[in-house]
Amino acid sequence: DNNTQPAEAKELVFKIGAIPDQNAADLNRNFGAIAEYLSAETGIKVEFVPSVDYAALVTAFERGEIHMAWFGGLTGVQARSLVADAQAIAQR
Repeated sequence: DNNTQPAEAKELVFKIGAIPDQNAADLNRNFGAIAEYLSAETGIKVEFVPSVDYAALVTAFERGEIHMAWFGGLTGVQARSLVADAQAIAQR
C-alpha cells in the first residue's frame, strides 16, 4: 500500500507544560485533563510533560521541547524574551 508511512515516521505530539507551583499529583491530574480535552477538540495528540523547576520549563520552551506552557509572571516574560513570536494567550 503506497499510503502507509515508513516505520520510522513519528506521530506528531503537541507538548504542554506548567511551572511546578502545585504538588506533582495535582499538576498531572489537572494538566492531563487539559491535554485530553485539547486532543479531543483538535484531533492532535497532546501530552502534558511535567517540569522539575521553573528554569527547566523555560529552557524546554526555548528549545521547542514544550509548545505551550503555563508560566508565572516572571517565567512568562523570560520565555517570551527567548522565543521569537512567542505570545501570551492568557494570564492570571
